[in-house]
Amino acid sequence: MSVYFDFEIKPSSHQQISSHEQTAWHNIYALLAVSSKSEYIQPSGLVSAGVVNVFLDEGELIEDANMQRPCMASLMKWHPALKVIAVGWENGELCLFNEPEHAFFENTNAHKASITVLEWSSGGSRLVTGDQNGMLSIWNVTQHGHLINTPIKVVERNSALTHCLLHSPDFTLDTNSDFDFNTLQNEPSKSSAREYVEYYLCTRDGSVVFGEEKGDNCVILVKEEDTLLKMFLSDNASELITITQRLFLSVHELGDGPSISDSTSVKLSGRPDMAKFEWIGMGLLAMTSADYGVRIWDLIQNSNYMLELNSFNLSPDDVATCVAYNPIKSLLAAGTNNQKIVLWKYVYAGTEPQGKI
Repeated sequence: MSVYFDFEIKPSSHQQISSHEQTAWHNIYALLAVSSKSEYIQPSGLVSAGVVNVFLDEGELIEDANMQRPCMASLMKWHPALKVIAVGWENGELCLFNEPEHAFFENTNAHKASITVLEWSSGGSRLVTGDQNGMLSIWNVTQHGHLINTPIKVVERNSALTHCLLHSPDFTLDTNSDFDFNTLQNEPSKSSAREYVEYYLCTRDGSVVFGEEKGDNCVILVKEEDTLLKMFLSDNASELITITQRLFLSVHELGDGPSISDSTSVKLSGRPDMAKFEWIGMGLLAMTSADYGVRIWDLIQNSNYMLELNSFNLSPDDVATCVAYNPIKSLLAAGTNNQKIVLWKYVYAGTEPQGKI
């Protein structure tokens, strides 16, 4: 049986933290980034600032990892293998903190509007950022986690960017070595030496466009009549999954180019304002909407089933309010309204892309 401990995070007392806004765990290391709001009194009145701190697994603050701006951090993402975190700010600034070197790499002119898209490529050699004005930038990051300050590509759309998915064909098709997280962690230069990215970009008007780092044009793949809540790419990049605010789930088969060769849609039940989704892989999508469990949609078998909370002997009024998946440990977690956490283990069923939780 696993045993879990609670540790209180301890930010610096001089920061005067009033609320915590976002958290981001590293997928490999015991590093937690926390975005917070700081408020303090000046002669001119109450002043607010955005603060990002980094903590170790028992809540210890890394003193020199502090980032502070006169606005809030909009997004935070850890490098897939290195101890490097990227932070996008509401004023358009981009900042990377390299924990081993205790060094910051900043670009105060990265964007002229709030950063709304922040994604690392699979090999970690590319960082993609986008903003409310519709500008997308692709940045080169060295094997040591240093940001090259001039973007290698800039794309401009006419609507605010809301979601972005990255696919690295050269990285996933590299057959010189078996890919696992240890390879990526120990040999990032080898893993990303030939990496370039393809991107699926969603705008506020419901359009999904495809583009390539090496290409000049963007292709509109999907035009939804509603704003997208979530967007996922299947494990082999053959399908694009979109979910709208009215909870229509669509599976779009990607053809050459790419183009959409076929689409199927289904209406999900639940409260849109409470809906949370997590892509598990192997064609499985987890969803909760303040329900008495987590619903698993099997997009390959075209079926679904419910993981019930009542099997954990919780309170009758416990409902799942959030969901997360750890691909390394194959663990699905759900949090409840009564501050409980339940875990399920994903078990692979043979060699076929299916399984049960």
